[in-house]
Amino acid sequence: MGALLSEPVRAMVVERAASEPWTASMATMQGWRRTHEDAHIFQCAGGGAEDSGFFAVLDGHGGDLAARAAAGMLEEQLLPLARRGTLEASVAARELTGAFLSVDAQLRQQLPDGDSSGTTVVAAVITRQRSGRYCVQLAHAGDSRAVVRTGRELVCSEDHKPQREDERRRIVAAGGTVEHGSLGGAGAPLRVDGALAVSRALGDFQYKTKGMAPELCKVTAVPEVRTVANCSAGDWLLLACDGIFDVITNEELRDFVETRLQRAAPQSADGGAIVVELLQLCLDRGSKDNCTACLVQLCPGSSSTPHSRELLQGPWPTAAPTMQVKYAEFFAAHGFQEAADAVHAKISQAQKPCAHPR
Repeated sequence: MGALLSEPVRAMVVERAASEPWTASMATMQGWRRTHEDAHIFQCAGGGAEDSGFFAVLDGHGGDLAARAAAGMLEEQLLPLARRGTLEASVAARELTGAFLSVDAQLRQQLPDGDSSGTTVVAAVITRQRSGRYCVQLAHAGDSRAVVRTGRELVCSEDHKPQREDERRRIVAAGGTVEHGSLGGAGAPLRVDGALAVSRALGDFQYKTKGMAPELCKVTAVPEVRTVANCSAGDWLLLACDGIFDVITNEELRDFVETRLQRAAPQSADGGAIVVELLQLCLDRGSKDNCTACLVQLCPGSSSTPHSRELLQGPWPTAAPTMQVKYAEFFAAHGFQEAADAVHAKISQAQKPCAHPR
C-alpha cells in the first residue's frame, strides 16, 4: 500500500441519478492514501430494447492510468451490450468476458512503456424486463465486490485472491509463486510473486506473458460472470472496492443498507446519503485505502432525475498546509477546479508575510 498521509483526505464526490426503474448513487473518497486511484462508470439510463443501466467500480494499483483508461474503454464496450436487453446467462458470460479481454488488449497497446499499473473491476449490467422483473448480470476481476440483495437472499461475488486454490493452481502453472514476499510477514496477505495481492485484473502486464492464452496467465483479465435473474422491486445491489470490505462484512453491509432504506419509502430514500455514511463508517473503522461505493435501488415509479455531481469538501480549512494541497489535488482531479483554486488561494494568503505597523 505504501506510505500513508499524516491524516485522511475526507472530501467526497457524490453522484446521483434516477430513471423510472431504479435510482443510483455513488460516492468516492481518497482517505489515507497519497493518491486517488479509483475510477467508476455510472450510467443510469442506457436505453435500448428494455430499460437498462450499467455501473462499475474500478480500483487501481501501481498508479491510476489503468483504472482511468479502462473505465472509458469498458463503458464503450458494455453500454451497447446493456442496450441489447436481458441476455441468456451463457451469452452474458461470453460477451462480458470478451469485453474485459478486449479492454485488456487495448490497455497493453495504449499504456506507456514501463507502466506497471493495473485495476480490479466489478461491473453490473441491469435490465428491467417487460414482465417487470429485473435481471442483474455481474462481472468482476479482482477483489472489488458486488453484493446483491434479492428477496431474502444475499448474492455476493467472491474475491480473486492468490490464496484461492483455483487461482493458486493457475499462478503456479504459469511459473509464478504465491508468497508473502518482502511486503509483509506471515500474517500479511499472500501475493502473486510476493508482490500483487490480487490474482485477476486489467493491466498488470508484468504478470501476463505475451502470446499466452489470457486464462492461463499468472494474473488474468478473464472475469467471473454471474447472472442474478428474477430480482424484483425493493431489491438493491452495491458495488464497492476492497477499501470498503477490508473493514465490513457482506452481512454487516446488508444490515447497514437495509436499516437506512427502511427508514424511508423506497422512492424517497437518499442513496447518496447512504453511501456517504458508509464511506465515513469505513474510514472510522480504520480503512486505509481509497473507498468507492455505488448503490442501485430497484424501485419502479422513481422520478427521473438527471445525473448530478456534488463535492463534499471536508474539513480542509483546518488541515495542515501540506494536507490542504492534497485536498486541492483531489478537487481538481474530479473536475472541481474552482474549489481547488479556493484552497490554493487560502494557502497563498497564509504564506504572505504579516505587515508590521511602523
